[in-house]
Amino acid sequence: MAANSFKQMSRDGTIKRTDTGMFISLEHIHVREGFNKREDDERTRQADDDLFNYLMNGGTVPPLEVIARDEGGVWVVEGHRRRRCYARCAEAGKPVDRIHIMPFNGNDVQRLARIMTSNNQLPLSDIEQAAVIQELHNAFNQTTSEIAKLVNKSVATVEKLLLLSTANHDVQQEVKSGAVSVDVAVDRVKEFGEKAGEVLQHDKAVAAAQGKSKVTRSSIAPELSVKSARRFVELMANASISDDGVFTIEGPALAEALSIIDEHKAISEARETYRLSQPIPTTEVRGRSLYVMYDGRKLGGHHFIAVKPSGLRWVTKPLLAASQKRLRSSSKSTNSSRRIIMTATNKPMTGAQLDELMAVAMRMQSDSEKMGERSVSMFAYAVQVAVLEIRETRSKYEELQSQNADLAVQLANAESKCRELAGENEKQNTHSEALAVDNAALREVVERMVNQFAMSGISPEEKSINPEKSLMFDAKSALFMPATDAFLAEVRAQGVEMFGEHVKAYNHSAGWQSKHFAAQLRKGAEL
Repeated sequence: MAANSFKQMSRDGTIKRTDTGMFISLEHIHVREGFNKREDDERTRQADDDLFNYLMNGGTVPPLEVIARDEGGVWVVEGHRRRRCYARCAEAGKPVDRIHIMPFNGNDVQRLARIMTSNNQLPLSDIEQAAVIQELHNAFNQTTSEIAKLVNKSVATVEKLLLLSTANHDVQQEVKSGAVSVDVAVDRVKEFGEKAGEVLQHDKAVAAAQGKSKVTRSSIAPELSVKSARRFVELMANASISDDGVFTIEGPALAEALSIIDEHKAISEARETYRLSQPIPTTEVRGRSLYVMYDGRKLGGHHFIAVKPSGLRWVTKPLLAASQKRLRSSSKSTNSSRRIIMTATNKPMTGAQLDELMAVAMRMQSDSEKMGERSVSMFAYAVQVAVLEIRETRSKYEELQSQNADLAVQLANAESKCRELAGENEKQNTHSEALAVDNAALREVVERMVNQFAMSGISPEEKSINPEKSLMFDAKSALFMPATDAFLAEVRAQGVEMFGEHVKAYNHSAGWQSKHFAAQLRKGAEL
């Protein structure tokens, strides 16, 4: 027997095809038992009544998503409530000829996930969503990340709903009734396990005393709003800051900052009051293991390496008290000027102190998480991050110091080399000046020889067979040396200038004439 199909049902007349789509009789639309995860409760019944009245008054709805049924007809994938209300309309006497349908394209996993992703239905409750996710996880072996993609939710939400699906019945009933939020229920299951239902009863009593009908995170663990925190940061950023690190706020900004601080203090007090009023687990240290107990039952434990049994509790409490004391003191203002003054101190810690602080913060976080002290746990985590950042900064600083030391050595070597080159250059200059003096003396001798030859009637002749005439020619050629001429002119000019400076006190005109004559000497050498 061939499997049923939409094409076959179109041929035998079960499905009627038109320009607007496919239509099928109500009797051929079937509901697979256990496929619809929606619970029959007051919320669902009220939604069904509204949809029934809408259809009775001629309202239209989207087509049902179906798959072919081997035995004939179709199975509903998405549209169980619409099919149920169509049946009520038929029972009430309203003609229901054929119902608009459309094929669902996807496998069995996708069909189950479609229950949560439809935009045309009453949204599933948290409990109903948890049931869908549980079946996807257990029956179809889907991971949380795979489920998240299927149902268009985050992995964290899927994990939360999966945990809710395995919670005790009393916890699920509190969520179903709307008395407890999913977040609180999941948190209590994580913290107290089988005892979560009892703790939720206490949470409900505390919320009722606050005038709240539902237990939420804000009622049991209120926090300063992001808006207020951001505004406080803006106020501090606009404050004047002295060289000593003192922030000063005055006027309306001061009043607004004080209001936010008061809000934070009230929230902190409310959190502490609630913490003290609720059942608190106890801790017990056995050897190197920490055990968290509640009502004589072990909730969990953690093994520490080289941790003294007395150190865990002894360290946590004083640090917490100190941090709270600093918080209270930082919010005080002076009576005279009504200013907020916060002085920043910077005393570097040693490496050993940082290691000790990291160990203390890790123990504090573990202890506070086991005891449900969320604010303390966040503080301890922040301390760990700060220690890691300080370590990284110091490591970079030490690296820069090492690089600077290397650069200093290179600079010293370069300076030493420059001094050596300067000394060598000075020696070269001295040697050059000595050579110039020697050349000037030799030139004077050659001039005397040329003058003597000229007085003897000897004329210069290039390459003459007469040695005296040839020597006369070479001697006169040697006298034409520009560098030597310039040097001699400079020496003569400086001598004239020195003489001018000497006689200027007695004869100003003679001083000026000497400078003019020295300039002429230099000019003659250039020409």
